[in-house]
Amino acid sequence: MPVPVQRERPDLSNGGVIAVFLGEGAELPTLYQTHPLVLPIEAWKLNAKMVDGAIPSNTRAAVFGHGKRLDRDIFTSIHEVLKKRRLAYLMRDSEDAVAETLVNLLPPANRPRLASGLSPSEIREQEQQEQQRKIAARGSLKGFVTKHYPELLKEQPLIGVAEASRHLFRIAQREGLGTTVGSIAQAIRIAKRDLRLTTRPASATPERLLVLTRIDNAIAELQACRSYIGELEAKNADLEAKVAKAKEVFTAFGPDVFGDR
Repeated sequence: MPVPVQRERPDLSNGGVIAVFLGEGAELPTLYQTHPLVLPIEAWKLNAKMVDGAIPSNTRAAVFGHGKRLDRDIFTSIHEVLKKRRLAYLMRDSEDAVAETLVNLLPPANRPRLASGLSPSEIREQEQQEQQRKIAARGSLKGFVTKHYPELLKEQPLIGVAEASRHLFRIAQREGLGTTVGSIAQAIRIAKRDLRLTTRPASATPERLLVLTRIDNAIAELQACRSYIGELEAKNADLEAKVAKAKEVFTAFGPDVFGDR
């Protein structure tokens, strides 16, 4: 493999372009597709005789981009032209790598910026920092739940996840831990699985467990009754509305329509 020509950062202050040689199936990163200082060249369509004319005379640097690998003869021909013109080139194997390289090669004033005012590299750095912050937050939340949830279970063995989440959320607020009730609930479920925590106290006797089981069953039955009562109330309200409507009809038309009853 030919060795890249080593040169300083290209001087584009007086004009010139950076040529990006693309393999089949590759495109320039979106931010550079219309950039005046970046020239995409579909290298896979060239042959040895076309190479010299395809590289403009004002080319100041070159990047071999991604896509299907170029035919060796084409690559060798391009390399010979670059070497003859003493042009530096860099090898990159992905669209992100090409984008990052162009950010570094272009003068600061000519680097594309998104609507947020940040360059692609700055946005990537922010994303990495945010990802690290989330990882750290998850670690802090795990430690928080691992500490406080078992203590809560000792005090309230039958407490559900939802109620425990709200309870721990209030503690998290006092301790200055940024989180949500939903995140705490998820962390509790994970803790119950990883630590094999249970809503049953470990020291409970068989008689105690029997009582707790009966209480759980009673709670489940009450919840089912409550749901059934809610359905009956809805049906009753609908029936009352229909009866009221019927009364209105009878009142409006009276004996003239229905006759005396």
